[in-house]
Amino acid sequence: MTIIGNKVLRIGPALTEGIRQQSIALAATGQLERLVTSWCFTEKTHSVIRALPVGRSVTKRRPSPVDSRLLIRVPIADVYHSVTHWLGGGSVDASDRFHAAVDRAASCWVKPPVNMVLGREDACLSSFQKARELGITRLYDLPTAYFRTVQKLLDQELAQFPDVDPVTTDPREYASDRAERKENELALADQILCPSSFVRQSLLDAGVDASKIHCIPHAAIQEWLDIPVPEHRPPIFLFVGQISLRKGAHRLLQVWKKIKAYRTHRLRLIGPMRLTDTFLRDYAGLYEHVPSLPRHALPKEYAQARALVLNSSSEGLAMVILEAISCGTPVLASRNTGGEDILSDGIEGRFFDFGDDDALMAALDWGLSHPQELAEMGRRARLRAALWTWREYRNHFMQWIAQQGHHAHQRMRATPTIRP
Repeated sequence: MTIIGNKVLRIGPALTEGIRQQSIALAATGQLERLVTSWCFTEKTHSVIRALPVGRSVTKRRPSPVDSRLLIRVPIADVYHSVTHWLGGGSVDASDRFHAAVDRAASCWVKPPVNMVLGREDACLSSFQKARELGITRLYDLPTAYFRTVQKLLDQELAQFPDVDPVTTDPREYASDRAERKENELALADQILCPSSFVRQSLLDAGVDASKIHCIPHAAIQEWLDIPVPEHRPPIFLFVGQISLRKGAHRLLQVWKKIKAYRTHRLRLIGPMRLTDTFLRDYAGLYEHVPSLPRHALPKEYAQARALVLNSSSEGLAMVILEAISCGTPVLASRNTGGEDILSDGIEGRFFDFGDDDALMAALDWGLSHPQELAEMGRRARLRAALWTWREYRNHFMQWIAQQGHHAHQRMRATPTIRP
């Protein structure tokens, strides 16, 4: 169903794995007009600089996934982000200015031969407005749940745990101007791409037409699937990500202590700590904390863990789940992580409702007391992961793009020509 002549403008301020894979697929089929992003190195330049003595310190970002001829870099976005922080602005305002700069640059490329604009949440309002004026199809990439759903869940947690995580309480996060921008982007979208049924349901609950929503789950990592993993693992339960209220880390620590899991198992937390020292004081010595690790070191961490535990309040589809199962590590996760779009409950993973500490406790207790069954669950999860890698994702994504091109072509044919 590929429509010859599809030309997609992809707006991706940060090159997340989903954006990278979409760009690779579009470029491989000649349908990527431009990828507009913040500053990044090309693959060739990245390799050269990393070979220098100080190269690794300045090439932390992964290089562009596409040829430089298809790349529009917006370094001023990074300048705005840094200056905002330097002047005392918060992370929300810094992020907004970063995204807005990329969006403004991208809007200059919204013109023929572009017939589709694929924009990320928070970074495509100007481009979508121009695309509507020109009759260009607008595709909205929503990587996480609808913001009102996230806000509701966080407000409930903050009411119950008001002093656990001050970062989550940034008053700018759900300010009226930010909410208005998100609503306007959503209203301008012809179609919405999301990574999980949880995100889809959050949109349906907000009154979005189901026919506008398309779900393609993110995928497992082929290279990690090829890494040998040990048959026997030490008694480690792993958490990877921001250690915050939004990720449910506070509830995990409470339950871990309550069931006295620390007597027989280690809880290893990898990621930046957002919980307050006052809260953590009651859990001293009950967990291990690693503030950060390079990406290439993570497979070893997953491979030596008996399970990944993720009690998030809201995700799109948590990449740590896909990373874990790529290493044969089973997952115990809340249903708000999107994991059930990849894994079957009780077969390749265990899922529970966020906020239900009894259900979290039951999942943890089962994992602690059934090591053999847990290991078998991890083996099944890895087999499931092998069936849904980024190659399969790219194929499904391009089928969706072809459908959008077909619909756009039909709309153009149905629109009467206005003659002077």
